[in-house]
Amino acid sequence: MAWPDPMWSEDKELEHVLTLADPNSYYDFHDLLVIRDKRDGKLYGAKDSGCSCPVPFGNHTFPTDFTELRSASDLESLAKDGPWPKADVDEAIVKLGLRLN
Repeated sequence: MAWPDPMWSEDKELEHVLTLADPNSYYDFHDLLVIRDKRDGKLYGAKDSGCSCPVPFGNHTFPTDFTELRSASDLESLAKDGPWPKADVDEAIVKLGLRLN
């Protein structure tokens, strides 16, 4: 497992902000995770998918496997071609306070 695991660790430098999950998943997962780096306040996102066996984001390393989210289009690009409803992505953009381009 990569360290720090942004989804499950008690890392004091990373804060879980939100997760978009595939509403139709059953024995699998398709998640988009947004975390905040507490040191500088920047938002980062990543997506992961698999069967129910592995831990979501267990093989992701911060910051290597994450994308900095500076604007709404950054989150939209990350969510593109994913299973997340557009309304959920739009709601996340508002919640995160991401500016429109």
